[in-house]
Formats: sequence, structure tokens, C-alpha cells
Amino acid sequence: EPAPPRRAGPPRRTTSSMGAPEGPPPPLPAPPAVSGLAVVDYHAGQVTWGAQVFGVLHNAVRKELRDLYAVMLAVHTRKGRTARHEDLALMDWWAVFRIFFREYVTIEDNILFKLVSTEGLSYVQRREVDMLMNALKSARLELLTHFRQLTDVCDRLFVTPLIRLLPELFSAFALFAEATLAYFTEQERRLPPHFEWCHASSTRADIDQRIYEHMARGKYPHTNLVILTQWMDPRELLDWKRTHLKGYAKKMTFGKWEADFLRTHKKTVEEFHVSSASAGAMSKMRRSTSGSSGRGGGPSSEVSPR
Repeated sequence: EPAPPRRAGPPRRTTSSMGAPEGPPPPLPAPPAVSGLAVVDYHAGQVTWGAQVFGVLHNAVRKELRDLYAVMLAVHTRKGRTARHEDLALMDWWAVFRIFFREYVTIEDNILFKLVSTEGLSYVQRREVDMLMNALKSARLELLTHFRQLTDVCDRLFVTPLIRLLPELFSAFALFAEATLAYFTEQERRLPPHFEWCHASSTRADIDQRIYEHMARGKYPHTNLVILTQWMDPRELLDWKRTHLKGYAKKMTFGKWEADFLRTHKKTVEEFHVSSASAGAMSKMRRSTSGSSGRGGGPSSEVSPR
């Protein structure tokens, strides 16, 4: 007699390199819809010097968030497939930005917020300023909560493949990016009148210099100063260098830092773009091949990096 059919057992579970059991990867989520990441022209229209004070720092953060968003779009194009070294490269990318963002927060406390003075104001006016600053600091606390959540997700790339973290990564990024942009908008709307009431317009150049000196004296000037300026167009960057990099040695050192930045931090973003373009080409070729063999291919759901 033929042997009775074998009963199907439970799905086989694999283990990761760290020994933790792994099931099938979660469904691939769609990237978050985040707008407003483009750098802002603080010299256009009726932008006052009080708002221009935020230009260098806010645009630097916007540019980094835009690059991270481009990486997530690229990963989605590749349907979440990444190599181990790419996961670690993304973790290192975030570690560099994390240092810069913490310096940004320190600059707010030590430089920007100190531009707001209540000297000469009435009691009612002082209360209004205090309420404004408390509201901004409360919004920043929420922002920093999202920042820590995104940091936790990126740190877990050391032991967890990116494809398994994509839902959390997309969600945490959306919360952090949206909170950051809303916070920037509120600062740029409400603080400039106070800056301009308390200080002369020449203060703006002094603030730019103090921001540069803070980053230059910090622990990681070789990355923080380049992030501070990488969003600038060539003419604006040349003006910045003429203003802050006095002497041949400083200019040469900064040039070396730029080159190192392109080979490491910026290269991570570019390599995800290249890999996603290759994945898109292979996907099109497979669809073309399947079509010629009589198999219908469905519409592409790929998202091209922007």
C-alpha cells in the first residue's frame, strides 16, 4: 500500500546571524509622503534679516532630511532588498547627522534663543515673550522625542536587516521630518520680529560667525562644517568661504574635509541611487522578458528616487 501522505508541519523558521528567530519579512510599506524638504531661498522677496538668521542651519537640516528621504525612496524602488554593508552604511550616515543635529540644538540654546530679550518690555509684553519661548521649547521637546525614536530605529540596523525595519523607519522619519519642518516654520514666523526689535541688522553677520566658530570648535568640525554648507550653490559657498576661512591653511583643510565627506557621507546616498536605478532597469528587463514569453506583467509600483 502507498504510504499515507505526510502532514504539513509548521512553517520552517530561520535564524539570523545573531541567533534570533526570523519569520518572513513584513509587507513592504509605501514611503511616507513628506513635502517641504527643499532648501529655502532666504534672500528672496521680503525676507528680513531676522529670518535670514535661520537660513544656514535650517537649510542644512532640510538638505540632510531630503537625502535620507531619497534613500528611502531608493530602497522602495528595490523592493526593500539591501546588502548588509548598505544597512551598516545607512546606520553610519545617521550617526553623522545625529551629531550635527545635536550641535544644532546646542546652538539654539547658546546663540539663537539668547537673541530674544525682554529688557525694556512691559510686564504684559514680557509674559507674551515667555509664553512664546515656552511654546517653542515644548514643540522642540516633541521634536526631540521623534528624533530619539528615529535614532533607535537606525541603531538597530546593526543587528536587524533594513527590510524588517522599513515600516518603523518610514513612520519614524515621517514624524521627525514633519515635526522639524513645522518647528522651523514657527520659529521663522514668530522670532524674527523679536530679533529685529532687540538688535541691529549687523547682528546677522555676527550670528553667522558665532555659528561657524561653534561648529569649528566642536568635536567633529570635519563633518559638521561641511553639512552646514553642502546645500549652498557655488556662489553662496564661495562667499561663505571668503568670510569664514581666513588663510590658506584653513581653506586647504576645509577642501580636504569636503573631499572626505563626498567619499563617505554623501557617497552613501549616491550609491543607493545607483543601486535603485540598476534594480529598476533589471525589473523592466524581467517584465519585458516575461511579456515576450506570453506572461502578462502588471503595472510597476516602483518609486523613483528624487
